Amino acid sequence: VVLLCLGRIFVKYGSIRGGILSAKKGIESLDIGNEIGIKTTLIPGDDFEINAECKKIEEDILKKHEELESLSKRVAPFVANKELIAKLPPDAQEKLKKTIYYMKTIQQEKVELLNRKNKLLEQSLQDATPEVVVMHYIHHGVVLKIGTSRRVISSLLEGPLRLYQENDRITVEPYSSKHKKKIP
Repeated sequence: VVLLCLGRIFVKYGSIRGGILSAKKGIESLDIGNEIGIKTTLIPGDDFEINAECKKIEEDILKKHEELESLSKRVAPFVANKELIAKLPPDAQEKLKKTIYYMKTIQQEKVELLNRKNKLLEQSLQDATPEVVVMHYIHHGVVLKIGTSRRVISSLLEGPLRLYQENDRITVEPYSSKHKKKIP
């Protein structure tokens, strides 16, 4: 089971057992995982729509990079040895100028795509709640992916607990009502 949510996954009277759950506003449950270690992966604070858009942008950047590499190989001898340009017929010189201009355009498009991706990532973090709250138990084998951090729970942990990313690691701390965030 794969569950993608732009809100908060809140399991008030039950457990999360198995599957991949991604929720931009965090994940909260009584119990997570089970005694036999059924694969359960939690990804709080994740915006699957923005991630898909970023993946598309990365593909576009790669295509532009490959096109730029191909053009660079053809133009490189002329850039390295300007005397070769003078030996070209006038129409070939003009074509070379247009190709170099086109390469600059592609480079600028790559920069714009990268800026767009960075803005999207920044936007996704603004209203995310990258935390997991478990009231009773989180079992061994549960995988947490928060931001750039990943943690596999190695033993049974008893709640109430809050798990979140801090300094590129996933931190576990006791959970209390003071941690509750108002969710619009």
